[in-house]
Amino acid sequence: MVTHPALEQIEQINGAPADATCEFTLSDGTPGTVLRIAVNTMQDHRKEFKAYLASCGSSARRLVGVGNEAIACMLQKNPGDSTEQVIARVRERAFLLSWSVAKPKTSPSEKDLQLMRDKMQNAAEQIAGSLF
Repeated sequence: MVTHPALEQIEQINGAPADATCEFTLSDGTPGTVLRIAVNTMQDHRKEFKAYLASCGSSARRLVGVGNEAIACMLQKNPGDSTEQVIARVRERAFLLSWSVAKPKTSPSEKDLQLMRDKMQNAAEQIAGSLF
């Protein structure tokens, strides 16, 4: 059985499987560059969504204009790997959007990081709009 990383992440946060997941792999030959989207319906968003928000830790940045609540953060899961993540809520649905880059050849510049953050915010706005 293949386990989907976004599904695993939602299960780690709240113990329940995601309602839907999508994964897109960059096809330019760059290994390990993946965009993931996972959506989960919460029974009680006032209680459950706090666990989603906590998964970013103290590095969370608030996002404006993305659903009812949204944050973004950069995660370092393995040395050299990085994942920019957006966690947001639209009504009773939580969604996670993550862009993972495995061991890039060079460290991204601040300009590259800002470009990635802008693209992530734009994608999160589109997802939130679809969930409304």
